[in-house]
Formats: sequence, structure tokens, C-alpha cells
Amino acid sequence: MKKKKSAFEYAINLLGMREHAEAELRKKMQKKEYSSTEINQAIQECTRLGYINDRHFAEAMIEMLQSSGRGERIIRQKLYQCGISHELMNDALAEHCDEDQTMTAATIAYQSKRLTWMREKDPRKKREKALRFLVARGFRFGVALKVVNAAQIG
Repeated sequence: MKKKKSAFEYAINLLGMREHAEAELRKKMQKKEYSSTEINQAIQECTRLGYINDRHFAEAMIEMLQSSGRGERIIRQKLYQCGISHELMNDALAEHCDEDQTMTAATIAYQSKRLTWMREKDPRKKREKALRFLVARGFRFGVALKVVNAAQIG
């Protein structure tokens, strides 16, 4: 019979695959039915060794999502799902989601789908499709409007 890994070993395996937020790691260990004491010790040791850093995790997640053309609303949702606190989320977003970065991310998203709605003959529909797409990607309407206006759609 195979011996069950310790909570720390399990945490190290998970962190070896990708970076995790503390809450996310805790939830995965609870699912594997480790005791709360074991989980707390594993989290404490991983934090002490620098393997868990929620601030770094949030910043990396923000950069990754922005570079793939996601807006602040989607970024907030993903960070919340990973268990990042509202305070940390707001701090990280304030640092990494200024207007220039948001406009760049929206432009990347726009460019990724531009050819899809360019096939549309009606300029009004083209513009509406572009705006809906950007808002669905998590950008505020004002940002979407600036990007679409800059691209001179419709």
C-alpha cells in the first residue's frame, strides 16, 4: 500500500506545477483530507520558504490576464476565485491596471478579433459587435468605446 504524502509534500508538488495562492492551496489540501494542523504547518513552511506569496501571485495573474486581453472585471473575478483578499486585490490592481495598461490590454483584445466583425457590412453592427466583445472581456464600456473609436469602426 502506498503511503500518503505529507501535506507539505503535497503542497510542494502543487507549487512545482504552477504558482498557487494560499487559499487555493489550502482548499486543495482540505479536499485531500489533511488535518487543519497539517495544512497550517505546510502553509506556514511554504510561506517561510517563499514558495507562497499572494501578492506576487496576484501581480503575475494580472499581467498574464492583461497580456491575453482581459479587462479589470475578469481579472477581479479570477483573483477572487483564487482566494485573493479584496484588500490585496485592490492594491495589486491599482498598481498594475492604470489607464495605459488597460487601453493596451483592450487594444490587444480588439486586435485578436478584429477580422471577425470586419466581415460585417453594416458599420453600426460592426461597432456594436466590437463593443460587446470588449465589454464581455471585462473592460469598462468607456474603455471599449475609446478603443473602438480609435480604430474608427462604423
